[in-house]
Amino acid sequence: MAASVKEDFLSKSKTGYRKLPRWAKVVIAVSAGFLLLLILLWLIMAWYINTHKKELLEKITTTVSENISGHFHVDDMEPALIKGFPSIGIRLAGITLSDSMYNVHK
Repeated sequence: MAASVKEDFLSKSKTGYRKLPRWAKVVIAVSAGFLLLLILLWLIMAWYINTHKKELLEKITTTVSENISGHFHVDDMEPALIKGFPSIGIRLAGITLSDSMYNVHK
């Protein structure tokens, strides 16, 4: 009896997918493909950030220092993958920001 219940369950699950209209199957396939592509691109960006950490940290530091009249320094950075999914955030650690007039007013 258990074998017939199992066969009945499997046949119902297969026919449930087969009953979907063709456009629904296409929408499901395209959505799954898009989600897999998004996850793949997300992983590639995380790998790039981890392997080019020093160059990216220098770019961030110089860009911010050029836009302010002071000194900006960051000790470390790492990608914040889970917190900002599907976007990639960068977590900066040890940020030091000093004004150009720091020696005068401390």
